[in-house]
Amino acid sequence: MSEQHIFLIGPMGAGKSTIGRQLAGFLNRPFFDIDNEIESRAGADIQWIFDMEGEAGFRVRESKVLMEVIANDRSSVIATGGGIILSAKNRAILSENGQVVYLSATKQQLFERTRKDKNRPLLQVKDRKAVIDRVVREREPLYKEVAEAGFRVRESKVLMEVIANDRSSVIATGGGIILSAKNRAILSENGQVVYLSATKQQLFERTRKDKNRPLLQVKDRKAVIDRLVREREPLYKEVADLIFPSGQVSSNKITKTLAEALAGL
Repeated sequence: MSEQHIFLIGPMGAGKSTIGRQLAGFLNRPFFDIDNEIESRAGADIQWIFDMEGEAGFRVRESKVLMEVIANDRSSVIATGGGIILSAKNRAILSENGQVVYLSATKQQLFERTRKDKNRPLLQVKDRKAVIDRVVREREPLYKEVAEAGFRVRESKVLMEVIANDRSSVIATGGGIILSAKNRAILSENGQVVYLSATKQQLFERTRKDKNRPLLQVKDRKAVIDRLVREREPLYKEVADLIFPSGQVSSNKITKTLAEALAGL
């Protein structure tokens, strides 16, 4: 694992503090809990800050503490507050300064874990389920956004490091690497780009049992594949020197035919 900060994001009750503390011990790294750091610096608990300064005041403190913790020289495990991703600035900071892990949980799990909580200001209401439902609905897209953005930053960095290798290489990229205009330019300027295409049905059949691709860990995989192909295919074609159908034939035959085609470029 590379030596950079690890940020845990997710809704209140997802287990960020508990898992973060255990992970830090396992990795022998410092652990910071942003909410605890805010309270330590303010000399008051979060409920008091919400009462005196409102949520807006708390968010200002949250962003400031995030930057201070990141400035720590040693790579750390950092458990963030559930609402830290509400700020576009914070989302960018998280993506650019370490590995972002989104700890998710079902609404029912969140409710069960927080039903007796007396410290989270947003949950000090009669209808906690309604609050949890609203918070998850509003924030889940942002959690996913920043988690993927963090991955894309690392993806671009690794691409540049691999390209810097003196020896000409064959490089298999991730499916989403072309989402960045910078990456598309890098690919185009540094070698021959081959777009291995397949039909949506072929993609579905090849990935139907996959448990490793985050975007496909959903009920309706066909819908996700349809959306990804629709969004990304124009970008694949934009950057490609050669479009090569992977089809139904064996990988050996595809490799031989592809090598012959590349030799002619």
